[in-house]
Amino acid sequence: MNRIAIWLALLLLFSVAMNLWLYQQWQQDRHIESQTATNDNAPTPQVAVPASQPASPATVVASDPLQRITDLLTARRYAEARDALQLHLQRFPDDIEGLLLEGRLTEQTQPVIDAIAFYYQLLERSLSTQHQAEIHRRIAALTEPSIGNLKSIKAWAILADFVEPLWQFAPDNRDYMLALGEAYARQAMPTLVDFVLASLPPDDPDSLRIRHILAASSTPAPTATASTAIPLRRQGDHYLVNAMLNQSQVTLMLDTGASTTAISRETFARWQDDADVRYVGEYRLNTAGGQITAPVYRFLALSLGDETLSDLAVVVLPVERIGNSDGLLGMDVLREFVFSIDQSSATLSLSRRASFTN
Repeated sequence: MNRIAIWLALLLLFSVAMNLWLYQQWQQDRHIESQTATNDNAPTPQVAVPASQPASPATVVASDPLQRITDLLTARRYAEARDALQLHLQRFPDDIEGLLLEGRLTEQTQPVIDAIAFYYQLLERSLSTQHQAEIHRRIAALTEPSIGNLKSIKAWAILADFVEPLWQFAPDNRDYMLALGEAYARQAMPTLVDFVLASLPPDDPDSLRIRHILAASSTPAPTATASTAIPLRRQGDHYLVNAMLNQSQVTLMLDTGASTTAISRETFARWQDDADVRYVGEYRLNTAGGQITAPVYRFLALSLGDETLSDLAVVVLPVERIGNSDGLLGMDVLREFVFSIDQSSATLSLSRRASFTN
């Protein structure tokens, strides 16, 4: 009986020891699982993984794409620059540095008025003082030479077409106001002169100067030279006249409805390499057939009979021929003279106006 009790006691002790060992093993396994779960839930280091958020404009400004676009513009690879700019501005439509590059592309590929209009539209955005100053500087760099060049070649109709939209963008701009007022005065347009100069005081020196020009151009002036008779050739309802343009003979159609003298693209090819022909710019022009875009060139001289005009603006029309003529003789030339057409003898009489200048 005692032996049985001893065996039972031993079995009980063995069972208690096994339970203690199993309990300890269970505790260790639970600790390991807890540590693993903690590690699994820990944030993964973001080493060399780009952020999923869009980059800010400031980041883009300093990045390679804009430098590449700049290089393309410098190399005059305009189609590639335009495509790259389009992609960039689709992603970052408010990136001012990208928009300024678009302005530069417009300057280099479109008529100057388009670039100026683009910059004025940029000024409507919320910009830093530095960016506003940069845009104003670019506008001035485009407008001032154009106005000066057109004045120097007495291209008054082209000047008016150029400045009219500028004055709409900035109606308080005095330079635009005076340039437009003078362009109208030179063409004897009193109503438009009064409209443009209405905000200036009556005793403003520039306003008085322009009104003096208007009076001189609107009043029949005495002639400074004897009348010159130039033979004409009739073609339907028009007259053709022979002239010398930079020492090369041309046949021009008299057109009192044309504000500016013009030649066809085919005719202009004669002066492609002429050093006395200077490119002035690409301008939007109002014509009887609607608005066109055409290049304007400065020619050294135009002669009609014994009369010669120097520093003449000539528009190159985007056509191969103009009837049977090389171009049109417009009012920019005819206005320099007291002129008449004798239909019976088919002659053009010209006398230089004495008081037209200044």
